[in-house]
Amino acid sequence: MSTLQPTALLASLGNESADALPPALQSSLARHRENLASMVSALQAAGLDEASIESNLSVLIDSYRAELAVALHHMAGEA
Repeated sequence: MSTLQPTALLASLGNESADALPPALQSSLARHRENLASMVSALQAAGLDEASIESNLSVLIDSYRAELAVALHHMAGEA
């Protein structure tokens, strides 16, 4: 199974997919996208290899996954 490299991951989180999300989730996605980009840049500047960066990104992505689940649960309750 192939995984996206950090730079490809960030590119895959483009604005066009965010436009299809409810407004309540768009700001969350934008904030997490900025956090991912900052983290990748900082880790690359520190000299980490792609595998190490990928490992560190998983922590941030897991945090977003939990936040997204709560938001979706909340939105489902409002429907």
